[in-house]
Amino acid sequence: MNYSLLQKYRPKTFYEIFGQDFIINIIINILKKNFYHHSYIFSGPSGTGKTTIARILAKSFNCDNLLYGVACNNCTSCKNINNNCSNNIIEIDAASRTKIEETKELLNDIKYLPQIGKYKIYIIDEIHMLSNHSFNALLKIIEDPPKHIKFLFATTEKNKIPSTVLSRCIQFNLKKIDITNIIKYLIHILINENIKFNKKDLYNIALSSEGSMRNAVNLLEQIIYISNNNTILKNDINNILGFNNEKYLIAMLNSIIYNDTKKIILYIKKIFLNNDNNCYNIMQHMQILLNNLIKIKIYNNIKYNNHCYSKSLIILSKKIELTKIQIYNQILISTIKNIKYISDFKLEFEIMILKMLTFIPTYNNNNIFYKKITNIYYTWEEIIKNLNLSINEKNLINNCILKSWTNDKIFLLLNIDFITLYTKEIKLNIENLLKNYLKNNQINIEIVFIKEEKNINNDVHFYNKNTYIKNIIYILKNKVNKAYIK
Repeated sequence: MNYSLLQKYRPKTFYEIFGQDFIINIIINILKKNFYHHSYIFSGPSGTGKTTIARILAKSFNCDNLLYGVACNNCTSCKNINNNCSNNIIEIDAASRTKIEETKELLNDIKYLPQIGKYKIYIIDEIHMLSNHSFNALLKIIEDPPKHIKFLFATTEKNKIPSTVLSRCIQFNLKKIDITNIIKYLIHILINENIKFNKKDLYNIALSSEGSMRNAVNLLEQIIYISNNNTILKNDINNILGFNNEKYLIAMLNSIIYNDTKKIILYIKKIFLNNDNNCYNIMQHMQILLNNLIKIKIYNNIKYNNHCYSKSLIILSKKIELTKIQIYNQILISTIKNIKYISDFKLEFEIMILKMLTFIPTYNNNNIFYKKITNIYYTWEEIIKNLNLSINEKNLINNCILKSWTNDKIFLLLNIDFITLYTKEIKLNIENLLKNYLKNNQINIEIVFIKEEKNINNDVHFYNKNTYIKNIIYILKNKVNKAYIK
């Protein structure tokens, strides 16, 4: 293999690009109708084809035999561009040319006509990296460029580009490439390379690429390197991706549910022994498992996007609540975000698991003693207004719902979505303020975490008709809170 797979199979026509059909159709129509704009900007995540589409568009602009919006790849101009030896295509990495002097030097050549073909085309990658002065210099050109000049910009962070520049460009927003199209492209490469494979095994490669075709092809190339007899095996894929720990990760999640710390410690040792301390791969695989659990719970199906889940994952989905999966996922995402600052991956992984073990559980509304609504709600609002609460204390108490109130106990409900507002310290501070205000040292607050009940719209409608509830609605700013309904 003289070239990397990325170079060898880089698309040379629009029809070879996978997963961006909508944008490709628009560009082909532009070329068919000969409605050429002077500047275009391609934005989107990395690995989605921004620079590749820009190169093919540049080639199409100068093609001598453009037919139905598609470059011929046979004329002198097309051949020069395909061989990276065209003087009419100037490709620049803006990240390495951020200074105003470099931008001015570049733009000084704009006045010269192209040597071959109709247009001189500037492809500027990662344009958001330019300085403000460079953008100002560029703006003067793209406001009224010469007829022989075209600008093609690519960026992963369109929000950093000044609106004055954006407004003068035709904008194309590329999306992440879906799993189906990534698998199709990988199959196309493997067939051309005469490598045997099982289509089902490619799913994990596509999933791990996170919508980036570049990542998918790079992963495939690594797997090909370790494969034998021109055959890709599932075990080879799992070794590269770190997916050989699935049974241990599922077993560990099962142990977290049952709070079995001994088994958790055992599984952590086995996971890191198998994966050579590649913490990112482990966490990425764990996130995929949690996302799959959410899909199984929501869609109530063992098949999603033509992918069948393992039996052990389906069994686990029956033991765990959706709310818990979502909280585990949030804890995991938070850890992944900070992974670049971590030196001891195993320790951080263990801390993450401890967080999952110790989060405050939810309770069903039916298990909570409910006291009929009385005038305590009027009193409670007045008391809260008179307490000298800090910002954090106000945030917590304003998101709580008074469930019941006895001489020594106040029951409050807090939606699980607002769990981050709660700490023991804040609760104790509110408790002390209430004791002082009510002159009752025996009073305690109990905050119970709830999840919103489904299928209660009829109940809301019924209670809205009730005269007494209408008064409550008026006090609570015309809202019936679903947690009041029993």
